[in-house]
Amino acid sequence: MKKLLHGKTQQTDWSYLDAMTDEEADANALADPDNPPLTQKQLQIAQRMPRAKVIRRALKLTQEEFSARYGIPP
Repeated sequence: MKKLLHGKTQQTDWSYLDAMTDEEADANALADPDNPPLTQKQLQIAQRMPRAKVIRRALKLTQEEFSARYGIPP
């Protein structure tokens, strides 16, 4: 279980998600009003984000050190 704000927890049903087909996953993503998929135009103009692996290697940190320093799950 994942701990959320205010002491609430969130439990993900991974077996349900693993059993989902690509088509079902796409349909669910398209149906989510809070987080719709980006359009092709939005993807083209989206700012690229640096990759953690490249940054970690440049800083000469192990995955564990990088994770601990920046609070990112490994």
